[in-house]
Amino acid sequence: PAATPGNHNNARKRAVSLLGRPQRPSYYLSKYVCEFGNVVKGVPCKKKFRIQNIGFCGMTAEFDKVLYAEHGISLSPDKIGSLGGAPANAVEDLVVEMDTAPLEVGPLTMELPVTVKGGPAVAIVFMANIVLPDVEVSKLAINFPLTKVLQLRTESIQLSNTMVVPAEWSIQAKDQGSGFTVEPSRGKLRPDDKINVKITFEPKTEKDFASKLYVRVNHNPKTHCISCKGKGAELKIEVDPAFLEFAPVLPYASSSEIELTITNKSQVPVEVFSLDFDQQYLQERQVLLGAQGYQGDGRMLLPPREVGEGLPAILIEEYNARKAEEAAILAA
Repeated sequence: PAATPGNHNNARKRAVSLLGRPQRPSYYLSKYVCEFGNVVKGVPCKKKFRIQNIGFCGMTAEFDKVLYAEHGISLSPDKIGSLGGAPANAVEDLVVEMDTAPLEVGPLTMELPVTVKGGPAVAIVFMANIVLPDVEVSKLAINFPLTKVLQLRTESIQLSNTMVVPAEWSIQAKDQGSGFTVEPSRGKLRPDDKINVKITFEPKTEKDFASKLYVRVNHNPKTHCISCKGKGAELKIEVDPAFLEFAPVLPYASSSEIELTITNKSQVPVEVFSLDFDQQYLQERQVLLGAQGYQGDGRMLLPPREVGEGLPAILIEEYNARKAEEAAILAA
């Protein structure tokens, strides 16, 4: 078909486009390697290097900005003016920045040309290992056994960094007030490091608890999910009758008695005692009032007491030692 003015214009535009970018040479006289090492995907990285004219004549060099940008590379400056040769052998410092966001994970090698006016074909080989930081979680499901209200149970998991770059991690519960807490909740692991994380279950009421803990690592879209389940048990008793009324009794006469029934309505054994008359409770109260180790919220964490057990031996020993010291001071 006959050519039209529009066809001529399009052909001219294509010719200009093809001629505007120099063709890559089929071989290079010299190749220089710029090694970035292990690089986190999505984190820009910079590196400095120096070009020196080791010849006798002046030299100018240019980098194809468009071509470099297509590969995520930018150079500053992108053009080198006249570099004097011997005996000064002038140098030029350059800064190269790599945008790792669009790059695939894994080893990377890019060979990009340097245009040296009137000189041989030269290339820079950019090398990097693109990595996503991550951690391994030792356990993804935790089922706590039946736990009394106001008591705690803990389980530990381990986070391991098996990657070649540091990993900044955090753990957050899906629902606040879920009954599960994490300590520590965030941190940073160097390559091959590990850390134990304590997950605590503290029920505030009697019900089934279920929540998910999400482990996130900076610069990694992947999320690890830890499923936590537990059940709280309240201590409940029923006293029958709830109100006691004694018959009139004359002074120095026989006492009046009423029988009552205490029924354990909870799912766990219950120990019942009188706050006013139980001598063991009154003694233990004195021990606890002077004990050391209370936290800021007024609580002291101790191993759970089974029904019928007394205070831990260490508290009794501390109390006796303190009393002996006080007695010695008074006797002096």
